[in-house]
Amino acid sequence: MKLKEEDVDASLTSPSSESSGDVSSCPTVAVIGCGPAGMFFLHAMAARRKQFEEANDTKSLKKMPNVTCYEMSSSPGGVWRTADPSNEGGKARNTNMYQALWTNANSGNIEFFDYTFLDHFGKPMPLFLPRKHVLEYMIARATQHEDIFQHVKFNTTVKSVTYDKDMKKFVVVNVDANEEETTDYFDKCLWASGINGKPNFVKSVNNKLKEGKYEGTVIHSSQMDKIGADVKGKRILMIGDNYSAEDLALQCIKLGAERIFVTSRQCFGIVNGHVSWPEDRVEILRYSTVDGVKKGSGTTILTKGSHAGRKKGLGKHEIEDVAIIIFCTGYKPNIDILDRSLKPFLEGDDYDDWDSDEDEYGWEVDADWRMKPNLLTPYLGHVEPSDELEPNSDFVQESMYKRVNIENTNMLYLFENSIYPLLDIDIASHYCVRLVLNEIKLPTKEEMHEENRLQLLNAMDAPSQRFEIDSEYRKAVIERIDWDEFELEHELTLSWQTYGVECLAMSTDDANYPLPFRGENGEFTEAGKKMMQHCLLDVQSRWDIPKEDASWRTFRDTDTTKYTSMITGTKPISLKGRWIDIDED
Repeated sequence: MKLKEEDVDASLTSPSSESSGDVSSCPTVAVIGCGPAGMFFLHAMAARRKQFEEANDTKSLKKMPNVTCYEMSSSPGGVWRTADPSNEGGKARNTNMYQALWTNANSGNIEFFDYTFLDHFGKPMPLFLPRKHVLEYMIARATQHEDIFQHVKFNTTVKSVTYDKDMKKFVVVNVDANEEETTDYFDKCLWASGINGKPNFVKSVNNKLKEGKYEGTVIHSSQMDKIGADVKGKRILMIGDNYSAEDLALQCIKLGAERIFVTSRQCFGIVNGHVSWPEDRVEILRYSTVDGVKKGSGTTILTKGSHAGRKKGLGKHEIEDVAIIIFCTGYKPNIDILDRSLKPFLEGDDYDDWDSDEDEYGWEVDADWRMKPNLLTPYLGHVEPSDELEPNSDFVQESMYKRVNIENTNMLYLFENSIYPLLDIDIASHYCVRLVLNEIKLPTKEEMHEENRLQLLNAMDAPSQRFEIDSEYRKAVIERIDWDEFELEHELTLSWQTYGVECLAMSTDDANYPLPFRGENGEFTEAGKKMMQHCLLDVQSRWDIPKEDASWRTFRDTDTTKYTSMITGTKPISLKGRWIDIDED
């Protein structure tokens, strides 16, 4: 079943309460959101139902839960959809990707074990894909067993999710397209709306632009469709140095921008790994942050050195005639509708009544702890850890044990932890299905906290993770590491990728994922090895650009012969031309 994006709305059916077995005896599950996470969970549930049916396992079929999914938009896809003006006034109801977005990571790491590119497209595909092709592929895969959208209430906004301890039920207050409010009750709740719900405009930078009376256009990266072709001949400043800045810098070159400047405060973002940019139209302002608008100019932006930049005497610039400023600063979690006790981590006002000295999740290492030798040891030596270490890392959240809320294990979470979000979420969806079907015996609350502590302790040996966890280490890295030493930056990026794949491998074990990354002996399987190889090749594609090709080549023009599908062994094909010259997706 192949659905095109423009056909998705017409394919949707009304929600259904039908389920195998006696509905009244089945557990009920609320799924919040029908983006990739919601779709993948519903698909994994449908696959499990099909498995039980083929085995004539009536006992298991009777235990299948009754699932209701809530989605505020008129169709599935979440942020992978383009703007969805589905309410009055034409204002988009959620955060969306811009129309022209392409993937930054190779397509081989977003191919699904049960529905390959050959299954969907009928032929090998390029290494990097446009957004809309990925969305169509995800929807077709998710609907291969049944119409999963029968379980979805579209155009329905969830106002709040709380837990009634007396009833032992989750209370979901929601409003439909007719503004009718309903309260529903569930045994379990799955948060599938991700953590990228609200565009993040850095307040301090925004205030300086307003105070300086900046006269140009200011947008977030997710709003790129608002300006489109208007970038032609313009000078553009991007705030932030990671994947959205990378993609938009390339898009703006395509669209004919005169010059693109990118501020990079700490020089950790992916744009710093590029040795060249097409037509030399991108300038990375290393160790810099926006300081304001030159008085009386309206469009001359001043930058100053970041904390590390000032120590190096770098970061001060005066950029004239900046017509457009794009905040490539990511997103804030959109978890406001969750009761404080149900959130995967604390944020914003939730910290107001939080005493870190009494916090049971706070932690510290033993006095004699020493970090294992690594790439940065020759530069930093031993860095004494902070007295109080951050209880969150890329792969551990303070209120969660893997995918469950520690205090209420019927509250589950589906959001990405890695730079390969679709694969990450798909693996996690299988784990959540196992949780919902009570196939996993969870440890005690004390054991969950201890496992988290041990994982954080292990993460403290990885420079990229300790940087997030330990403020003293972060300070030392910023002040004492010279990221202009290109080889060091590359090696550290590779080590971060390796750690990420190792964490994904652990997730496949927990989920009994049909495509395991690690064998019983603890070594990577062939799929795991290919995943690792793909990750390293992705990084190298940014810096392995021959000088003679620097005027046009991008990482999306890399040599495809080094990649092979983890599932079919098929090699991706090259693009039909230079990526920078391709007008249509």
